[in-house]
Amino acid sequence: MKQAVIELDLGNEIIHLTGYLVADDYIVVIENNVMWMYHVCKKDEGDLYTSAKAGLWLGMLKRKEADEQALILRVLDFLRNLTFYDFLRDHHNWTMDYNFQFVEAVTY
Repeated sequence: MKQAVIELDLGNEIIHLTGYLVADDYIVVIENNVMWMYHVCKKDEGDLYTSAKAGLWLGMLKRKEADEQALILRVLDFLRNLTFYDFLRDHHNWTMDYNFQFVEAVTY
């Protein structure tokens, strides 16, 4: 996993977040104890990525992790083995958009 920076245009400000490139076009960021996944494209200059889409909230961390990469790998491994039906039944909160709390399921 390679570290990468994503530039997000929030309308009134542009912010830069550091995360991990988990595929050619996906970055996972842990910001304020919340894990987000962004679909990104590489910006023309340097190693900067941008996204025109909202981030997917993977969940809130129960505590600070010493090894963020290991945590991300556990979350991705958990997602790989999850069927869509299981996701809807066990993890989706129907009262709130983007409440995908996979992190809580794999954080000890």
